[in-house]
Amino acid sequence: MQVAAYKYHSLALQANGTLYAWGYNRYGQLSNPTNIGTYNANPTPTQEATGVTTWTTLAASLLANSSLTRTPSGYAFASTGYNNQGQLGDGTITDASRFDRVSPLTSLQPLPVQLTAFAAARTGPAAVLLTWATASETANAGFGVEVSANGVAFVAGAGTSLTAHAYTFADNQAPAGAAYYHLAQTDASGAVTYSPVRAVAGTDGSGTGLALFPNPASGAVQVLGVGADEPVRVYDAQGRLVRTSPAGSLRAEGLAPGLYLVRAGAATARLAVQ
Repeated sequence: MQVAAYKYHSLALQANGTLYAWGYNRYGQLSNPTNIGTYNANPTPTQEATGVTTWTTLAASLLANSSLTRTPSGYAFASTGYNNQGQLGDGTITDASRFDRVSPLTSLQPLPVQLTAFAAARTGPAAVLLTWATASETANAGFGVEVSANGVAFVAGAGTSLTAHAYTFADNQAPAGAAYYHLAQTDASGAVTYSPVRAVAGTDGSGTGLALFPNPASGAVQVLGVGADEPVRVYDAQGRLVRTSPAGSLRAEGLAPGLYLVRAGAATARLAVQ
């Protein structure tokens, strides 16, 4: 997807969000702490040590032997390598050996809350327990819990939680069939941001198949009901394989508008691309 190549080291970003680096690693600019100080540390592209699969934009310093990459949100960056003049942007002048130093772009931050976990589990015929956690709470005005019986039309009113940082919410009027939940987080300005969807199977076993959100789609699509190792394959109306993605997600960008068949293992679902 992108290459950043300067002087002694190079970086490359794959379509699946992994980051590879090669070349000179005297200061840790390859995010590979096992061979710091080596001139030909990685003579071929090697995945950086954090193993993160959601990196976005890359930059490699021309002369200063440091590397930057944007975090998935796009509103912070991670840095590694030489830092004698504070070029890593984390408020220090000490070198880093891997992409563990994350610095927010505070003037651009649109979200006051960083959601670190969100899960939903059925606890009874008409009860679902939701749990979630946050890493930051600046200007948070609360979470609303929205529920849907079909994963398409969500309605507010399931409840609201204002407790800081670690949350639970029990929906004791959950539908008996398959239920789909997301969080609607409101900040102090009134802006609302939605979490990914979590699916809960019905008491009748419904909702255990493949589910796609949003659908219709034009960008990123969340794929539920897929095994952790099952790749996601997309077929056009003529049955031709047009895209393969890692388990859990796919992207609709670049697909012509129309209907597609999405397959993961033995499960299939229809996807409408706008």
